[in-house]
Amino acid sequence: MSEFAMFSDAGNQLVMVIYLDTVQLKIQGAFETDTQLWQYAYSRLDQLHRDPVYAEATDTEVRETLWNQLVDAEMFTNWRQVDYWFYVDWITTSPEMFKLTVDTYTSTC
Repeated sequence: MSEFAMFSDAGNQLVMVIYLDTVQLKIQGAFETDTQLWQYAYSRLDQLHRDPVYAEATDTEVRETLWNQLVDAEMFTNWRQVDYWFYVDWITTSPEMFKLTVDTYTSTC
C-alpha cells in the first residue's frame, strides 16, 4: 500500500481510493483538462477532510504526495499548466465557486 502521509492506515487506504478513482476516470476520458483532473482529486481530499477522523487529508504533505503520485503515473498531459492552487483563490475570493466545484466532483463519487 502506498503511503500518502495520512495519520492512519485507514486514511492512507482512503487516499489510495481517491488516487485509483482519479486514474480510472482519466483512462475513461472523464476529464477535458488536466486542471479538471486535479480539481476532482483535490475535491475528494477536501470531502475526506470534512470527517474529523481524517482532517489531515488536505494537509500539504498529503496533497503533495497525491499530486506527485499522479504526476509519476503520467496522468497529466502537461502538469506544469495545471492550476494547482485553484482552491486557494476560490476559497478566499469565491467560496461559493469552491463549494460548487467540490460538490460537482464529489457528487459523482
